[in-house]
Amino acid sequence: MYVNLLQTIAQIAGTLAGFVGVVFILGRRSEGQISVRERSGVFHLLFTAIGALLLSLILIAALAATNESLMTWRAGAGVLAAYNFFGASRATAEKVRRKNLLLRSVSWVLPAGGFVVAIFASLAAIGLVEELAPLACAANLIWFLVVSLGYFVNLLAIRKSGGNP
Repeated sequence: MYVNLLQTIAQIAGTLAGFVGVVFILGRRSEGQISVRERSGVFHLLFTAIGALLLSLILIAALAATNESLMTWRAGAGVLAAYNFFGASRATAEKVRRKNLLLRSVSWVLPAGGFVVAIFASLAAIGLVEELAPLACAANLIWFLVVSLGYFVNLLAIRKSGGNP
């Protein structure tokens, strides 16, 4: 059941990563005029979309090689937790420095959600909730898609002045 979900996540993540070209063609980004906030948005869109794509595919391959053992799910949860902690930490630092692209109400929700799902995956990885390791992996990967979709929408909706939408 979860392997099919991982395949779907990989397909959606690949599509979102491909939309970066659309984002650059629309607006003045194709002319080389990109603000610090837009660079932040592009980074997070690519970081989460490509991360979800690659980590989903790696997890699918590892699960196929190990007959979907629980230890593989736990290891995957650990890797996803570390990846999500890094992304949420960077988003928090950008928020504090006022270099992020998101609306004020959303700019704290996305990093906070990233930390929550990363903690859940960490608990699964160390074995405290090991039976929920597949769910923890799925939650982290789905969170990557939510974040990349949020940044994609913000990149499309940004004003020509380069400010917040």
